[in-house]
Amino acid sequence: MERHIVVRVTSDFTHAFRRLPKNLQRIAERKDQRFRNSPFHPGLRTHQLKGELDGLWS
Repeated sequence: MERHIVVRVTSDFTHAFRRLPKNLQRIAERKDQRFRNSPFHPGLRTHQLKGELDGLWS
């Protein structure tokens, strides 16, 4: 069964991301690529949310 990963990025996130130093942008881009390839990679510390966000993952 193939899973489809949906990543939603707000305009606020995009604005804040562009304000980061380039080295942090590159680190974040590598982690994003890792997440898209393997969302449960231990290095990402992915975890299921609780409460109102139950059923979603961080």
